[in-house]
Amino acid sequence: MAEPLRGAVRFAQGGPVTRRRFIQAVTALGGTAAAWSAMSAWGHLNAAAQYDAPPDLEGGGEGTSVVILGGGPAGLVAGYELMNAGYGVRILEASDRVGGHVFTVRRGSHVEEIGKDPQVSDFDEGQWIDLGAWRIPYVHQSVHHYLREFQIPTIHHTDINFNAYAYMEGISGPLNATPTRIREVVTDMTGYTSELLAKALDQELLDAPLSEEDRDAFIDYLIDVGLLSRDDLSYGPNMARGWVEIDGAGNQVEVPTDPLPLEDLLPFVAQSGSLTPFTDLLHQPVMMKPAKGMSQIYEEGFLPQVEQHLTFLAEVHEVRQTDEGVEIVYLDKQLGEMATVSADYCISTIPLPVFLQLPQKDVANETLEAMRNGPYFPVGKMGLQFKRRFWEEDDWIYGGLTFTNMSEIGTISYPTWDYHTQKGVLQAYYNFGNTALRVSSLSPAERIELALELGSKIHPQMREEFESGFSVNWHLQPYALGGWASWSSNAREQYYPRLLEPDGRIYFSGDFLGHVAGWMEGAIQASWLQIDNLHQRVVQGG
Repeated sequence: MAEPLRGAVRFAQGGPVTRRRFIQAVTALGGTAAAWSAMSAWGHLNAAAQYDAPPDLEGGGEGTSVVILGGGPAGLVAGYELMNAGYGVRILEASDRVGGHVFTVRRGSHVEEIGKDPQVSDFDEGQWIDLGAWRIPYVHQSVHHYLREFQIPTIHHTDINFNAYAYMEGISGPLNATPTRIREVVTDMTGYTSELLAKALDQELLDAPLSEEDRDAFIDYLIDVGLLSRDDLSYGPNMARGWVEIDGAGNQVEVPTDPLPLEDLLPFVAQSGSLTPFTDLLHQPVMMKPAKGMSQIYEEGFLPQVEQHLTFLAEVHEVRQTDEGVEIVYLDKQLGEMATVSADYCISTIPLPVFLQLPQKDVANETLEAMRNGPYFPVGKMGLQFKRRFWEEDDWIYGGLTFTNMSEIGTISYPTWDYHTQKGVLQAYYNFGNTALRVSSLSPAERIELALELGSKIHPQMREEFESGFSVNWHLQPYALGGWASWSSNAREQYYPRLLEPDGRIYFSGDFLGHVAGWMEGAIQASWLQIDNLHQRVVQGG
């Protein structure tokens, strides 16, 4: 850093600058991401250990039978690992596919929602979209374990593309209802924040002394990250936020654009929240997914391993148990007949609201009460196929999300595969809670119309380029009845522990049994936990 600038920023006369209060200031002005960066620079943060392999189930499995209810991630993992340990396994799946909440929609995919006409996807061959689980962060090591084990090819996925848009309605100022590049918002807010922080270093901010070396290093960092002037620490025009011209042939040279005024940005970011992923381990810039969609993990990885032990279209009606074993009565939907399977133990991965609706369930009232206090969150998604990839051709957007404060839309997600091909499928909305309930009350055709109407505020090309659509509302799926469990803090303390324990010979497993609800990682980690618990019981004489 230039010597004149060192003299321009000085310590407060009234006392030393301490690290604690510096972090408080960084957090207040730059958010937790800035504080995280500062603490990492001082070496105060370390990555937590991850469970990255299933439990060792050596010995004791032979001669013991387990019936598993549900062919989603938790059920397939349990079946696969128990089979490998010598257990006799039977998996009952009520639908005609594996994966549960993992659902890659392709041509011919279908859903039957409660109270609605069936939908069948007419996407072109080769077009697809994930309308359940759709991304894998690096911290989800149990998912990566099975990607490696089954050698599932993967592709890049990202939530963050600085060339995508942020769109906020109902705010004051000129940015209202104006699609704005994320790069402009993030770069400008980072610049203004860095300017304020750099100029604040002559105030009392921390407890323990911040040395001159620390101070100078942070000013250098703020200049770099905030694109500040080294002369006066001011933020101004720069190419990172946008351009009028970019470097080209002949005499064409770059011309940067001017920042949005801070007073215009503040109402915008108050609505948009964080547009960067760095404060959340689950939404990092680089994530991944299987090359042919998330269902590939279960259709091509697990299913060939367990298909001889799996019964499709087996709708569970009764769960019975005694001191000696369990008995499951189910409707064979293909034959239209009731059937029974018996085993020593049962692992139920049926979503809690679905289990509660079973006509007969031989479990304790305390178990049922715990289930009733883990309500599931309404969630809806929409995929739209277009004639051409206008988001790439017209807007230079390759992957990532556009963020909105329109609750019906939430975010628009752009495919991170098959760039520069003719057609593509967008995730046109992702909504939750009461909004998901309201949108799901519409017919499938009305949902498409809503997605086109609102999406056209950002991409006017949508309606002209539209070809077909397909929506999934997880709370209307009869074997899901919601997206994921939504435990209150009181319910997690009072009721959740009950489901960690078996009810007699019945164990429960799924993403509801952990702190990673709504992700495959939660289901797999819960499955590893419960098969280990069951195995220890068997080894000890059950």
